[in-house]
Amino acid sequence: MKKVMRIPLTIYRIQTAVYTNLGIYYIKKLPLIGKQIPDRIYGDSDLKLTASVIMLLLNIIRKFLGKFMILGLMIFLPLFFISEKLESTTLPEAFVHLFFFLYFIGGTVQISALMEPGKIKYICVRLMRFRARDYEISAVLTRHLSNFIYYFPSVFFPYLMMGGNGRKAVLLLLLLTAFRFISEGLQLLLFQKTGILFPKKFAVQWLVIIPALAAAYLPFYLKTIWPIESILFSLPFILIVFTGTFASIRYMIRFRDYKKVVIASVKSDDMMLDMNKIKSEAMFSNVRVKESDFSEAVLSSGKFEDKKGYEYLNAIFFERHKKLLVTPIIRWLFIIGVVFAASTAAAFLFPGMVGVLDQSLSGLLPSFVFVMYFTSIGDRVCRAMFYNCDISLLRYGFYRDRDVILKNFMVRLKKITGLNLITGAAISIGLLAFILITGISFHISDFALFVVSILCLSVFFSVHHLFLYYVLQPYTTELNIKNPYFRVINTIVYLLCFGCLQLRKVPGFFTIAVIAATLLYILTALILVYRFAPANFRVK
Repeated sequence: MKKVMRIPLTIYRIQTAVYTNLGIYYIKKLPLIGKQIPDRIYGDSDLKLTASVIMLLLNIIRKFLGKFMILGLMIFLPLFFISEKLESTTLPEAFVHLFFFLYFIGGTVQISALMEPGKIKYICVRLMRFRARDYEISAVLTRHLSNFIYYFPSVFFPYLMMGGNGRKAVLLLLLLTAFRFISEGLQLLLFQKTGILFPKKFAVQWLVIIPALAAAYLPFYLKTIWPIESILFSLPFILIVFTGTFASIRYMIRFRDYKKVVIASVKSDDMMLDMNKIKSEAMFSNVRVKESDFSEAVLSSGKFEDKKGYEYLNAIFFERHKKLLVTPIIRWLFIIGVVFAASTAAAFLFPGMVGVLDQSLSGLLPSFVFVMYFTSIGDRVCRAMFYNCDISLLRYGFYRDRDVILKNFMVRLKKITGLNLITGAAISIGLLAFILITGISFHISDFALFVVSILCLSVFFSVHHLFLYYVLQPYTTELNIKNPYFRVINTIVYLLCFGCLQLRKVPGFFTIAVIAATLLYILTALILVYRFAPANFRVK
């Protein structure tokens, strides 16, 4: 048992060493701070120890904040929108209702410390020769007991603020932990009887997750709450759950063939079981092209004889990948058409809805910031350019020349902007048609500002994705995203767009702010691309 207790410390040392080295590496990449950090920090034991402690603390903070953010998006935000329709006494019941279906059911089927693949498991058991049984039991205990701690502040205090009982909040987390242990035991039993690794059965998981999501949110649409709280906190249910937990833990401790579990979940000759690699492959799967996709007319470059240099190169690229890049735009145009038709029909079937919508068009703008973020194809185009073009050309020095990079950037920016403007124009036309058909009163100036804002947002997100691609170039030859700044900046932009949904009263200068932000972003992107892209736009 002592070995089992030492393994979590060993795992934390390995993970902390990895996070520390990555943290030092990317901090050294910062324009001003990085040059002040000496390379000897990698080998200086005292500095490395300090850095390790800092990285460990940051990782712990990240996990606490991560739990809170997910709970905020999945539970707190929906409750915020429906709280006016609920009495204060029912808020705790609504919280428990959502938490049960989303975390007890939907979340539990996705988690398995025993069965899931991972590099740390591969290193510890297959390379460092840890006993499979000691590692697996330690991993289960560490995962679920630490999750209890990470979930505690984001569940306990909000539940109290809603008027709930502190003891019930603790009991809720204990029951969740118990559910996770039961799930581990059942998945281990399934593997013993059938040899099936449940984490690989994605289709079966979604057969559970989708009904769980429906059960979580649909009752609120029907203006009712199921009596989950009274069942969950009843003594018979609690006794059944904890009895099942005790039986599962006992079964896991007495199970002897963990080596077979590890071999099945982490194969040395098949690292495709690594979830990160599966995700990275999936991320690029929709930008791959086959030879069969190219017709003789497409392969002919005669139509671009009037172009030269990198305009010629990019014209051929976009022509040969037209189907890949235009398909998402066609889908969005179809969705816009369906929404227009459904909204128009609803306006005639429910005349009162027109009265609600009969307001300043500027009030709709914050919602469309979020819409335009999702309709932009900039990220897809960047992945297509990397996978089908740049991953090969970046190996040549001339392609990373400062002037070449800026020329390529401008040519591509014009093309991506043109594609995104199609969606923006369709939204504007659809809204104008809806207004004219339903007779909603509006001012020409309001509509003009709305259209300008939509088109500027199309340009803004075109610049955003291409700018990050050139300045940070996050993709590796293994199709992973290694640059943390890429994730952080994308997350900040996403949160800003999501925050726009919360604006109830739109300031009059909102359109001016959108235009100014777009122009400023273009200017900043050009300067930073010219300054930093030659060093960062490369194969990694």
